[in-house]
Amino acid sequence: MFGELSDLAGSVELTLENVESTFAAHEVLLMKFPSFKTKKYAIAVNKQLIRETVILADGDILALLPPFSGG
Repeated sequence: MFGELSDLAGSVELTLENVESTFAAHEVLLMKFPSFKTKKYAIAVNKQLIRETVILADGDILALLPPFSGG
């Protein structure tokens, strides 16, 4: 997790078990961290930004990316 999301979660890393898709992971995160419901963020799986639900395999790495701006 990056930025404000890691602040809200109190950690930059979290292990989720028994989640079969990014949708399921998102639902688990919302249950664990209700404040995420009001935050916008993208999800990347194994360093690839996704736009729809992806089936997860054991060992996949998800990144939660809050909005960012460059300069």
